[in-house]
Amino acid sequence: MTAMSKDFQAVAQLMHDETVTHTFVKDVALPSGKTLALLTLDNGLDHKKPTTLGPNGLLELRAALEVQAERAKNGEIDALAITGKPYFLIAGADLSAVTRLSAPDQATAMASLGHYTYELLADLGVPTFAFINGLALGGGLEIALACNYRTVSTAAGALGLPEGFLGLIPGWAGVYRLPRLVGPENALKVMIENPLNSNRTLSGPAAAKMGVADALFEPADFIEHSIAFADGVISGTTEVKRPNAVDPTDPEVARRWLDAADAAEKFVDAKLSGAAPAPYKVLEVFRKGLAISQQESAVLEVEALTGLMSTPQFQNTVYAFLDLVQKRGKRPAGAPDPKLARP
Repeated sequence: MTAMSKDFQAVAQLMHDETVTHTFVKDVALPSGKTLALLTLDNGLDHKKPTTLGPNGLLELRAALEVQAERAKNGEIDALAITGKPYFLIAGADLSAVTRLSAPDQATAMASLGHYTYELLADLGVPTFAFINGLALGGGLEIALACNYRTVSTAAGALGLPEGFLGLIPGWAGVYRLPRLVGPENALKVMIENPLNSNRTLSGPAAAKMGVADALFEPADFIEHSIAFADGVISGTTEVKRPNAVDPTDPEVARRWLDAADAAEKFVDAKLSGAAPAPYKVLEVFRKGLAISQQESAVLEVEALTGLMSTPQFQNTVYAFLDLVQKRGKRPAGAPDPKLARP
């Protein structure tokens, strides 16, 4: 076991009460005769309880992906797809777990664990697909971005990278991959403008129009259509077009990239006047990401996350978001037990 693997295990042990999002795998025989490994992420709770990824869930997902990578190498599968339980792909990292990290090395391990897990989706040895059947926020959208192809449901009501609003950055490669997929202007709308405008998100159709997903399907038979799409891609009968994708080595794209960052910084200044560090850190990593590799960007992202997790702004924002907005919004402090209500 490597030193970093030991760090991952140590962080996972800290979260002994984590609500683990498990990874379930089944093989799907495709009409073309090929085999698709379909991974479903599910925390075993009802559809009102979103799935999140804490360290134990990430390690389980990584282990499942390692098995599938070996199967791909042996020619046992031709593609892999990942989807979620009804209404959710993944709602993001487990923020309640993140707030319990008390030392910088723990924060570094948690930040690195996302890259350690997602990197296999980007280079599994066979094409990988994300079937975005529902909400996909933060690390949930980043898991989709790590795949080679994406489909999205018209009923998917919330896609986005809200980390800047929460005091972090999209640090599991979202800040690197999204602008290359949809263009720098669109990416900064998702990472800066939407989070700072009351944490807006994209609908499934809006995400498809922007270019986040390659295909849009209705919810009733979403998985079936997504599987058929995957079969078409790997069989060569379905062409994938990405009109908004860009190559940062193109001088014109580089100019657009930096102009978009400058415009976004003015927007952040007008909103925050320098009061919160996270959106500025998003822009810093975004600018540097123009001319470096994804692996080099990962180093910057982990460094940024490690620093931001220890800031009072992050702790206070997550407390307000988790405790005041979510928990007490559902049950205000001092409210009587709902069981006492009359029918």
